[in-house]
Amino acid sequence: MVVPLSMMAHMNQILQLRLFELNSKVLLHFFYSRLVPLVLLLVEGSTPIDIGEHGWEMLLVVKKATQEAGSKFELLGFAAVHNFYHYPESIRLRISQILVLPPYQGEGHGLGLLEAINYIAQSKNIYDVTIESPSDYLQYVRSSVDCLRLLMFDPIKPALGAIVSSLKETNLSKRAQSLRMVPPADLMETVR
Repeated sequence: MVVPLSMMAHMNQILQLRLFELNSKVLLHFFYSRLVPLVLLLVEGSTPIDIGEHGWEMLLVVKKATQEAGSKFELLGFAAVHNFYHYPESIRLRISQILVLPPYQGEGHGLGLLEAINYIAQSKNIYDVTIESPSDYLQYVRSSVDCLRLLMFDPIKPALGAIVSSLKETNLSKRAQSLRMVPPADLMETVR
């Protein structure tokens, strides 16, 4: 599966950012064996994973630059994800490792990778997506993605409107009691 992330013009080249979903065991071993040194060097506390076990997939973000002599692909980042069973009849997705190479950090590629993983999870009707031992910055990026997704989710809009109205009516500098900003219990399951 190839998910196009974006296209942009850069220095007389057309750059295509694509997400490749690798689920062939041969390709998984080939790419991951070459990425392990980068993971160990760039991700604090990381350990290699056994990508040969059942359920592993790898997602690669590559840049395709079209030049006169042909096309050239350049790796920008990757994520190793694991599919596992969720009772009674669904699948959960865990992001085990995610890395955007240092020259490409801060350009939105990690955000694009997380959005693509969420898109894939929705298209496959996956129960939820979790991250194994996320860094503080990855938690921040994921929270941003989740907030943007929730703002677009129709069933939660009335609850958000009620919270915003409550905040507008309350004098926050002189409040005598703490505000209760918890969404209704039935809404939590609707969002899930």
